[in-house]
Amino acid sequence: MPTLLDYFGFENDVLRTQGRSLLRREPPRPLLMLSEQGWAEPAYHAIVSATYVSRWRVSGHHFLFSSVERRDGAPVQGDAWWKEVQAGRAEAAAGYELLPDVQQPAPRFSTGKRP
Repeated sequence: MPTLLDYFGFENDVLRTQGRSLLRREPPRPLLMLSEQGWAEPAYHAIVSATYVSRWRVSGHHFLFSSVERRDGAPVQGDAWWKEVQAGRAEAAAGYELLPDVQQPAPRFSTGKRP
């Protein structure tokens, strides 16, 4: 829906949808989290950074570390992988979308173009 709104010239998401327009280039993400579906919820996850891929298993309410490898195949040394994940965490978290506050008035229905 954001792509359609963008295509038709709307400046704001007047329908309060989630997502991003495919017509706008997004900056590269510092981290990407991939999930594999379990029975009722994702059971396995991978955090991908510029250099590393770390794998995690979900057990109850805890993430259990499974493994880490470098994307270029070189051996992993020390905790540089964890520092890279932590360094990109705040920026990655800001990329998650939140539902709009329905208590706030809806934005005006306008394309930004004057008649």
